[in-house]
Amino acid sequence: MPLLGACVSLSHAGENDATLPFDPARICRLSLNDLPRSISIRQGENVWIGYDLEKATVLKVWQSPAGNPGLIIRSFKAYSKGTSWFEAKETEGWSLSKGGRKAPLAVRYLGSTQQDKHFLLRWELSQAGKKFVLSERIPMSITDADKKVTREVRVEFIEPGEVLSHPMIKREGWELTNSEGQLVPTLTGTQWHRLSLP
Repeated sequence: MPLLGACVSLSHAGENDATLPFDPARICRLSLNDLPRSISIRQGENVWIGYDLEKATVLKVWQSPAGNPGLIIRSFKAYSKGTSWFEAKETEGWSLSKGGRKAPLAVRYLGSTQQDKHFLLRWELSQAGKKFVLSERIPMSITDADKKVTREVRVEFIEPGEVLSHPMIKREGWELTNSEGQLVPTLTGTQWHRLSLP
């Protein structure tokens, strides 16, 4: 079954600069590798990023074979095809640290938007009545200078002394940098951070 016919659009999340319809050649909502509530986004010409929407994290990053698609569609499901660059194995999810105490955060997916040059994904993270909004931008292209898989993340409603973290940031070569380009271990403040995979 052709990729364009099988990948369907996601619900519109209401951004002012959003474009419709979602480009089915770049985003696929069909469950990836048999994981429910997952999507796949193509960055550049041949790199795919698979998201676990229930955990608000990247499930897999892979490069499609030369001259072939990176997704195979069977029975309304998508399967990654190509060279794997990253595959999540951790079981621990997002957590909040404050005053020396660390607690897990519940995750609720809020939706997706296609904008002019990137896709925007949003989640609500919560714990004991405290709520944050996690946003992630996935650029549709990568510059020659980057030569990396690139994502941008930020958290709204975080307060001084609060730190959000996920074990994936510290694994498998992912690098997290703040708005000044400095390497940092966790998300603090409300500015956009950049996550890249060499």
